[in-house]
Amino acid sequence: MEIKKGSFVITSKSRFGYIIDIEEDPNGTDDKLCTVRIGKNYAKIYRSQLTLANDCINLKVKYNMNYVGKVFTDTTEIFIPKTTVLFDDKTKFEDIIKLALSKKFGNGVELVSVCIS
Repeated sequence: MEIKKGSFVITSKSRFGYIIDIEEDPNGTDDKLCTVRIGKNYAKIYRSQLTLANDCINLKVKYNMNYVGKVFTDTTEIFIPKTTVLFDDKTKFEDIIKLALSKKFGNGVELVSVCIS
């Protein structure tokens, strides 16, 4: 499905929102610039950084993070596109989840468990 005005989307930072408006990029690139309503706020986000919410798997994961010399445990939700492809037999779904966690928080995050929500 194509992203259009009124679509329910997930941003590259794993936040839900609705498309309010789609316009041409003022910088002249081929990508569209979308106005997305996230909660009470509005953000201008490129189309390439958005995914339809229907096209994602929602996972709740528990992780450890080393922050200022202390390790703490927390949970978060991550979203993985259904179109994700495992390129070889050595890649596991757990590796894809770890990659999504590192994209969200950076390095130094360790996956503890996965709870499918």
